[in-house]
Amino acid sequence: MSDKDLYVDTTREELIESLHLDYVIGAYEGDKLVDIATFIDARNTSRNLGKKFGGKPNECYTFDAVFVHPEYRGLGLQRAFIELAKKQAVIDGASSIWTTVASANEHSYNNFTKLGFELYKKDVKMYGDHIRDVLILKI
Repeated sequence: MSDKDLYVDTTREELIESLHLDYVIGAYEGDKLVDIATFIDARNTSRNLGKKFGGKPNECYTFDAVFVHPEYRGLGLQRAFIELAKKQAVIDGASSIWTTVASANEHSYNNFTKLGFELYKKDVKMYGDHIRDVLILKI
């Protein structure tokens, strides 16, 4: 996405780290990747939002990133990946899932809140100078 106020790219280093330590899943149509999501495992890392905001890292999951190809938006893929993250967090013994979202990103914000996420902290400066709302889902 070109609008960094809505979405800040995952770096190559972060993606490689997640491929080894976390969960990276994709949705395909044939051989075309149409959606990718990253969940940060309940581990002690600066990418664990629960740790950053006072939670116990080994009990906090982070829904880190999701990107849906523009041609496939509106099909419920982000919601499906959020549901997968919820199921995996329960399996891993997490007590909460954290995420950030730009308040102007209405579609993502609505997806998270419809699935039970609540506002934890509003207008936090993150990812450089980008403003995000921090959401939490207690499980």
